[in-house]
Amino acid sequence: MQGGRCPECDLSPDEPGRIAVIDDGIPVSGFPDDPGERCERCGRHLWCVLNLVYEEGGEGARADA
Repeated sequence: MQGGRCPECDLSPDEPGRIAVIDDGIPVSGFPDDPGERCERCGRHLWCVLNLVYEEGGEGARADA
């Protein structure tokens, strides 16, 4: 591998993983069964979970990763 993409998960060392979103406490469709899952070959996290939180009285959303 040496800095290239993993042949198992196809992630490069500088990628955060595939995006998975929780919108106001509810996982969106396609959310992984195990968001903490790692590639068996390289050990990288397969998912980067974004938790969208809407604050009461606020106009925007805040994303917590």
